[in-house]
Amino acid sequence: MSIPIDDRIEAIQIEDLKVDTLASYFIDMDGIEELCESLVDLYKKEQTSTLGDEKYLRLLEREAYLVEDIALTAINFISTHKKTINVMKKCASKCKIETKPEKNN
Repeated sequence: MSIPIDDRIEAIQIEDLKVDTLASYFIDMDGIEELCESLVDLYKKEQTSTLGDEKYLRLLEREAYLVEDIALTAINFISTHKKTINVMKKCASKCKIETKPEKNN
């Protein structure tokens, strides 16, 4: 979340997508990032906890719920942003084609 959404939108300038569509995509992407960071934090705590301890078992429970939240969020993200995802998959290759200099024989 270190790069502002407006800067990310300006950097790609994709003609096929509206600015508000890209903004929504990046906002939702930031939400997924936060969930993943939370899972990493819980996992690190789990790795340093005493096995079988009540704290350890609570961490496992929280991880399980978080994994489920990440999966559901990802499914919703894919369905909500299907067009944007497809455009993003081709973003770099499109840029290479447009900026690649022609060879002189």
